[in-house]
Amino acid sequence: MDNEHAARTLIRHAADVRASDLFFMTNEKSLQVSIRRLGSLEKVAVVPLEMGRHMIGFVKAMAGMDIAEHRRPLDGRWIDTFDGKQLDLRINTVPTLFGEDMTLRIWDREVGLFDLDELGMARHDYGRLINMLSRPSGLILVTGPTGTGKTTTLYACLQHLNDGQRKINTLEDPVEYALSGVRQSQVNPVLGLDFPELLRNVLRQAPHVIMIGEIRDQDTAATAVRAANSGHLVLATLHAPVAASAVQSMIVLGSNPFFLSSCLLGIVAQRLVRT
Repeated sequence: MDNEHAARTLIRHAADVRASDLFFMTNEKSLQVSIRRLGSLEKVAVVPLEMGRHMIGFVKAMAGMDIAEHRRPLDGRWIDTFDGKQLDLRINTVPTLFGEDMTLRIWDREVGLFDLDELGMARHDYGRLINMLSRPSGLILVTGPTGTGKTTTLYACLQHLNDGQRKINTLEDPVEYALSGVRQSQVNPVLGLDFPELLRNVLRQAPHVIMIGEIRDQDTAATAVRAANSGHLVLATLHAPVAASAVQSMIVLGSNPFFLSSCLLGIVAQRLVRT
């Protein structure tokens, strides 16, 4: 099996078992291939080190990354069809002791988007979220560890709000899925277009609803709170394990507790349930 075929087979397998991530982890004499499924790590294969390095090089080439650069982290994106299944892959590499490690975040475009009532929420939680989304302004935070469906929940919320009566703008890194009727923008740090800069400009577009892919820094946190306090409904993800720590994280990022409390409608803290 050549390196290209091996890499494609592993990617297709990860998509078939509904894994959220595929990992190539370089060891001293081999490369371990693992997946994350429903939040848990599962080993898939171990391949010879040289073959593993060629597989990583192939994926980097397909994602438009610099295959000669091994000393610093790189990001890329690869959209392709794997044995008839269209996949959108977000790729990151990082140097380690024995070579590069690679993570592929898998987005199966054929699975499509979920409606809010398909997310598996308890009835009372679903009702609370619908009530929050009915408000004309305020801040809704979606939190949880990596790979627990925060973006899926945000897209479901946007679909619920996208009734033609509201102007909706999103700030994403990258745009995961095209939504008809929603004005979607992608950050581009190379051009100086990061979340804070993009958010400041989107506010000039007079949206009713703003979705922020992730609150990462003080400027984004402060601007999101100001927007929520000035007549916009703001939805955003935040890396925090539980709801209470999301509030703490916002304060650590410099949000004024008074202004945060006046606009925060609620926090959705979620996990994936193994079935």
